[in-house]
Amino acid sequence: MKRQIYIHLGDPTLSGKMPEEVHWYVQEPGQAAGPVYHGDLKTAANHALGCRVEVFVSGVEVVLTDVALPGMNKQKLLKAVPFALEEQLASDVEDNHFAIGERQLADKVNVAIVERDIIESKVSMMWEFNPIY
Repeated sequence: MKRQIYIHLGDPTLSGKMPEEVHWYVQEPGQAAGPVYHGDLKTAANHALGCRVEVFVSGVEVVLTDVALPGMNKQKLLKAVPFALEEQLASDVEDNHFAIGERQLADKVNVAIVERDIIESKVSMMWEFNPIY
């Protein structure tokens, strides 16, 4: 099992720039939980060398909802969900990323929505500090 690092980017700044402080945790294979670190992204990137990286963004950047759709497979859901939620969005469906979650009762499906610009800016910020991401 490979070392794994979890980085929480925290709340976005009004300017859209990376927060000054991030939090991270490194999981060593076969070891008990270690400390949670905090500091700047450059320091977190140094800890990430050789790790599998998972990044968490602030909940204010994610819309959580659900949608009722008749029973269909995952591929059909991926195509249908954006258009089923289109009228509830302030932007075009093409400008958003949709993550499909667990199916609930009555054919409802949990959905997380993030604007593509937010994802692209976070990826760019991560690459700026270390191109391993």
